[in-house]
Amino acid sequence: MIHIPNFGLLFCIALAVVILSSWLMGKQGKLFFTKDPLRRKFSILEMEFPAKSYDLEYLIKGIYQLPEAQTTVKALKWQLRLDYLLFIPAAYGGIFLLSMHVATSIPFHIGQYLFAALAWAQIIPFVLDYIENTYFWIMINKRDID
Repeated sequence: MIHIPNFGLLFCIALAVVILSSWLMGKQGKLFFTKDPLRRKFSILEMEFPAKSYDLEYLIKGIYQLPEAQTTVKALKWQLRLDYLLFIPAAYGGIFLLSMHVATSIPFHIGQYLFAALAWAQIIPFVLDYIENTYFWIMINKRDID
């Protein structure tokens, strides 16, 4: 277990970065449009959790069928950059800080080990989120080349 002396300050910074990056990504999300068969808005959640296996490919193909495709592609790329650089490290880092703080505050050994394990387990979703964003980046750039 790691005792974090400035937990409050570090957690507030992580939370502020999460809120700021969420706001910025929301601004970018207003520029997401695709053709399906008519022009419609879509959200990043439609990319992250497609209903069917081929929906992601149709979504990206629909983006490139619009005359203003570059605006949506640029907004998507900025969204992914913000996610890579700000949101993912701050969100999972904040959860790590909070779990480690709770682990050092609990008087029972089982609780200490449980929350320390939960803190270190944040590495798994952190890495998987980066892999997911890298996949989206490749999909968008692959269509950019085609």
